[in-house]
Amino acid sequence: MSLREYSTEDLLNEIHRREDASLNAKAKPIDEMDWKPVVTLVENAVSTMRNEGYQPKDFEHFIFERTMEVIYGENVWEWYNDLL
Repeated sequence: MSLREYSTEDLLNEIHRREDASLNAKAKPIDEMDWKPVVTLVENAVSTMRNEGYQPKDFEHFIFERTMEVIYGENVWEWYNDLL
């Protein structure tokens, strides 16, 4: 079927339906979580603090990102960005 066969109203309704479905979708935790990436990130940050005397820039942000990826999978940012 061609898009020309649909009315503007039908097309707009479909767009709204898809937007609503996207907004109502929930990220689901993955079954097998591998915390090694978070542990490595924290260990490196602690090492930097101990050896260099300062906390790495944006440390909290990186921890948040890595933790989200461990819990919800690397594709979590596609879902997250769809919400914005």
